[in-house]
Amino acid sequence: MLNDTILENCNKHLESDTLLNISKIAWQICGFVSIIIGIPGHCFQIIILSTKVSRKEPTNYYLMGTAICELIFLGGL
Repeated sequence: MLNDTILENCNKHLESDTLLNISKIAWQICGFVSIIIGIPGHCFQIIILSTKVSRKEPTNYYLMGTAICELIFLGGL
């Protein structure tokens, strides 16, 4: 009885197939939500940072480059 760990107790109640399905569903939902929110958000960020006034700040070039790289990443998903 003293050698029972939390993981062993969890394994008694949930099988590995069930846990795999739960994690797969969670990743699919989170991935879909991040794409739906991320793509328009980064597009708006690029539009805002590409205005004439915003291009005067050097940090805005960094933020715009980051937004472009993240858009490419989200497009690959």
